Amino acid sequence: MCAGIDTSPDSLFLQLERPETNQHNDIYGSPGGLSEDDELASTFRHDGWKRNRKLVYQSLRRTLQSKSRVANFNECGATAYVYRAVDDPAKFRLGGSSCRDRFCVPCSIDRSRCLATNVLKTLGKRPARFVTLTLRQTDAHLRDILDRLYDSFRKLRARSFWKHRVKGGCAFIEIKYNAANDAWNVHLHAIVHGRFIPKRDLSAEWYKITGDSFIVDVRAIENEEKIARYVVKYCSKPCNNTFLNRKDFLDTVVIVMVGRRLCLTFGDWRGISLTESPNETDWISLGSFHTVVTKAAQGDRECLAAVHAICRDKAAELLAAAQNARPPPEEKPTN
Repeated sequence: MCAGIDTSPDSLFLQLERPETNQHNDIYGSPGGLSEDDELASTFRHDGWKRNRKLVYQSLRRTLQSKSRVANFNECGATAYVYRAVDDPAKFRLGGSSCRDRFCVPCSIDRSRCLATNVLKTLGKRPARFVTLTLRQTDAHLRDILDRLYDSFRKLRARSFWKHRVKGGCAFIEIKYNAANDAWNVHLHAIVHGRFIPKRDLSAEWYKITGDSFIVDVRAIENEEKIARYVVKYCSKPCNNTFLNRKDFLDTVVIVMVGRRLCLTFGDWRGISLTESPNETDWISLGSFHTVVTKAAQGDRECLAAVHAICRDKAAELLAAAQNARPPPEEKPTN
């Protein structure tokens, strides 16, 4: 996980539970996929998206993604450790193994938080704007639509209209499926800094480039909180519900997104790694998640504080499970 980003209650359920089984040696051999076996050390990391996670796992297998990718996705969160901030004894976070797959929701949340932190750091106090670019819906293949969107955005950045107004920024891709029109709906969302961008003029430039698309949006960013929410919104949901429940559509997205960058940087942001985790040296390890929860159940104050800080309303359930999992005390000899 990204250091410096506090664990928020609304995303806890997506951060704590590990996969339900380990199938590294026979990742394609078992048609059953993920099992329902939970362990204390990884409880709740994938709670909240178990069903959808299984759909993604099955898609990775169907589309013959590499065994290492499928195994890593399957074993995401197999080890979890609790860390305490050196300069703040009341601040805790979870860390450990993660698959970092673009279709893993907990990993996407971790990545989006790092992105939000780095975007705010790179932007500083400079005024910024949200820009959305949309292609007209057609019956084209998703691969062709994405290629066209990337190419059209590249052409836009090369125009004097854009260069005169935009100094730099970053962009994210959003993919949806419109069942009513039976077509893919793809957007490019960007955070840019520079001069004022007239929406009408941007629409005209976009139409000149695409030949059929003119829908754009430009909004001024009022505060840092909106920037963080914007980044998290478009980076933490890799599997949109509009195509997740259709095997053929999900498989298409999995295949088409192989090798494509999720975050684009341009202008004076080019070369900046927005996904790089901040410095980890300000944290010290308290031990594995299992060890910390077990110690907390036994009354260790620091571990108890860590469990409550990280797990919040799930803390009582974890502590009860830890107490039940502890071996009974040794019986005293009768003679």
